[in-house]
Amino acid sequence: MIDDLHNDSPTTEVPITPTSSANGPDDSSPEEFVPATQDIVPINAAGAEQIDQIGRRRRRRRITRRWTFGPGTVICQKCQSLMWVEERIQSSTKQNPRFNLCCQDGDVVLPLLPQTPQVLQHVFTTPTLKEKIRLLNALFGFTSMGGKVDHSIVNSAGPYSFRISGENYHLIGSLLPPFGALGKFIQLYIHDTDNELQNRMNLLNSHDGNPIGIDASIVEGLKNMLDEINPYVQVFRSARDMLRNQNVANLQVQIISARGDRQYIQPTANKVAALIVGEDTGHVTHRDIVLVTRDGNLKRISETHPSYMPLQYPLLFPYGTDGWHCTIRFSPSAIRKREFVSMREFYAYRIQFRQNEGHTLLKGAKLFQQFIVDCYAAIEHYRLNFMKSHQSLLCADVYQGLADAVLAGDTDASAVGRRFVLPSSFSGGSRNMIQHFQDAMAIYISVIEFQKRGLPHTHITLTLAPEDKPLTTEHIDEIICAEIPDKNADPLAYDTVIRCMLHGPCGNAYPNAPCMVNGKCSKHYPKRFCSETTIDEDGFVSYKRRDDPSKRVTINGFTFDNRWVVSYNRDLIVIFDGHINVTKVARPEITKYLYKYMSKGVDRANVQIENNVVLANESGHRR
Repeated sequence: MIDDLHNDSPTTEVPITPTSSANGPDDSSPEEFVPATQDIVPINAAGAEQIDQIGRRRRRRRITRRWTFGPGTVICQKCQSLMWVEERIQSSTKQNPRFNLCCQDGDVVLPLLPQTPQVLQHVFTTPTLKEKIRLLNALFGFTSMGGKVDHSIVNSAGPYSFRISGENYHLIGSLLPPFGALGKFIQLYIHDTDNELQNRMNLLNSHDGNPIGIDASIVEGLKNMLDEINPYVQVFRSARDMLRNQNVANLQVQIISARGDRQYIQPTANKVAALIVGEDTGHVTHRDIVLVTRDGNLKRISETHPSYMPLQYPLLFPYGTDGWHCTIRFSPSAIRKREFVSMREFYAYRIQFRQNEGHTLLKGAKLFQQFIVDCYAAIEHYRLNFMKSHQSLLCADVYQGLADAVLAGDTDASAVGRRFVLPSSFSGGSRNMIQHFQDAMAIYISVIEFQKRGLPHTHITLTLAPEDKPLTTEHIDEIICAEIPDKNADPLAYDTVIRCMLHGPCGNAYPNAPCMVNGKCSKHYPKRFCSETTIDEDGFVSYKRRDDPSKRVTINGFTFDNRWVVSYNRDLIVIFDGHINVTKVARPEITKYLYKYMSKGVDRANVQIENNVVLANESGHRR
């Protein structure tokens, strides 16, 4: 939504927000523009009249099919994951594609995930149970998550998005709850197990004060499944037996972080943890998790511990399959400077679809989304900690000099040289932003942002060739429409418009609609009926919106007519089957609108400046 930066003549702007298509694969492609046969001649003062007279305007074939990537059908020859051919390494060919996204072109080799247990498969294939998958996982989880879940997004209407704020981490408690308290998380596997099923059902039904709609047989089936195949459950059941039958007063469980060379062996109870009687903890590393009998305190688990993810997601890793740890080596055939697989490379491998392994992780729906967010948070936290502990390797002394201190406004000389800084290689850091954007402004033709729901949203400016610019209302009508299409004559366009291009409802009858500000629609809907498209003296376009009784549709009891249609281009919405608002740009205000999106930067928070100087810690700002 920006005017031509080098020409005062109007341009056509297309802000696009595509949604995922509901249509299946289609190997067809959109029809090409077919130019007229007349020679191209320059436009003179005669303007649009001459364009019509010489037949310069192009003829178009009608778009009649959706566009889609289709399913990923190319198999990576190194790891057997299904990929799209366009995801290949650029130096490889379509006939012999190679891929970095899944396995780093064969350098990452991990054990395949086991098949989904039958009980869990039933949960994934039952819609009402799959909808509650996050709740069921929390019911059997061993740890709690420290990030604050944004319920305004998670519980809102529309496509599901999982969003957290603040620093994310996993916490684990003692083996037994404080005296008189109810058990939670791992304590449910040890404390009062004679009533375990009822205790878990009570937690479910107290979740939001309403019956949760999950049968006790489902909970019991999941409990029995984990008892049978999960090594962590077996460890805690053994701890229960020792506390109950052997009158052990002081028992500790040490969840071991070292995995040695057991990369291709499924974990077993005696390999993932040790039961220790008394005070002696034996050989404990700083990453090991040591749980005491009862102390009421919570312990934070390192994201580098191989049990970090399986303890949090027992329904995604029912066999207790190890997560990432620092000693996973690349394939012996790999030629690399690094010896070990990074956390990002590990999880990138794990989330691919392979026909020869179990798909429990990918079937997790909402729980899988939570897992992806958790992985990203863990990767970023690990990177920040690395940068914090390797300042000398990052040449941080360059940043910690007098220039940085002056720019930061430091007045305490003793504070200079003791700050933690983020290098320009860290995406989103202040130096990264300066390196990419300061004194390097270019002409922007598109801006992509992620809305609060996490959905991508882009603003794109299309500057047409002079001979193709819509200079008359007739030309505008050929490109932009603001009416409901004919259902019989153009079913694809009709289907997209009624699903994606109708605003509201809002107004007096819907005062709580998101667009309502001070009792009025901030987007100025409903628009006026117009028998034809008009352009006022300021260049503002009022699109044709005829009062046609045949152009009405009733959705959820509200009748929409052409006044509620968001302007669109017919071919674009047919091709991409999503919300694509198209507007003709002719005023400088639109330039400001687009500039606002490209210059507002990342989210920031207001802080209060105190008299006492606080040492700067840039890594802490990112958590």
